Amino acid sequence: MRRGFTLIELLVVIAIIAVLAGLLFPVFARAREKGRQAMCTSNQKQIAMAAQMDAQEHEDHYAVPASFWGDLNLPAGVLRCPSRDPANGYQYNSDLGGMSTAKVTEPSSIFLTVDGNSDTSSAGSVPNVYYNTGQLDPKHNGSVIAAFADGHGALTNPADTLFYGGPVPALCNSGFEYPAETADPLYEAPPATTARQHWAFTGTAGIARGGSSQGNPAAPEGQQVAFLHKDGVVKQCVIMRAGSYKLTFKACCGSASAKLTILLDEHPFGSAITLTNAFAPYSSDTFTLENGTHTLGFQGIDIDGTDRIAYLDDVAVALP
Repeated sequence: MRRGFTLIELLVVIAIIAVLAGLLFPVFARAREKGRQAMCTSNQKQIAMAAQMDAQEHEDHYAVPASFWGDLNLPAGVLRCPSRDPANGYQYNSDLGGMSTAKVTEPSSIFLTVDGNSDTSSAGSVPNVYYNTGQLDPKHNGSVIAAFADGHGALTNPADTLFYGGPVPALCNSGFEYPAETADPLYEAPPATTARQHWAFTGTAGIARGGSSQGNPAAPEGQQVAFLHKDGVVKQCVIMRAGSYKLTFKACCGSASAKLTILLDEHPFGSAITLTNAFAPYSSDTFTLENGTHTLGFQGIDIDGTDRIAYLDDVAVALP
């Protein structure tokens, strides 16, 4: 006669199975997450490749944030991170928007896309565009996956300083070559919004081409310059690491003497700069910023209400 299992024996077997399950389930979970990481990395590498091809079609300039995802027109599956819920789980680095690829001197260190959430707190923010570290979403075991400007993808610590911009952030469209003014009168105020512009113009400010009826001198870089008529403003938002910087630029005035002032986070910074009628190099005083998004810009000074114009070109951020 066969004897059945005793209650004690059944409980021992159940306990052994529970212990084995407790040991194996985390292993299975890690294996699943490794598979998700591989898929997410593949997605972002495809996005980076598409972004590079799109830049080649636009004279080697990356798209500005507002048009980036529409320009790429990627399949929905490529945009979905397997560890996250949104239809598009990735953010485009706004620092690259409108930038010439030639100015990305260390492409293996500049991220192009990253796991993250859209910024809904900042006025004027664009969905699925990276502006600040609060958007990072470390769903991959406490890390994020990023694709870089050279096309590689990597699991990355969200505390890495690369998410605060480069050591010396490059301004996009620094020579005001977009949009290209090709028909008389060869100037536009404000210029039409294009896929590679990146600057914001307010008041009677815009872009002029050398030899236009504005009477501006030849551009020191490329073919075009920005002009600030009376109190017009040109500005750009940039992600910057904490540190000290200065702005360098070339500027001049038209037939009548003119002045401009530098804007730092929408406020005048330093003394007004009196311009000569030939392009000359200028440099701002040193300023110190915290990690995050900052606005850098210039404003003309309406001295006496007359027709005074300041011209601007070759703007850059530099270390003091």
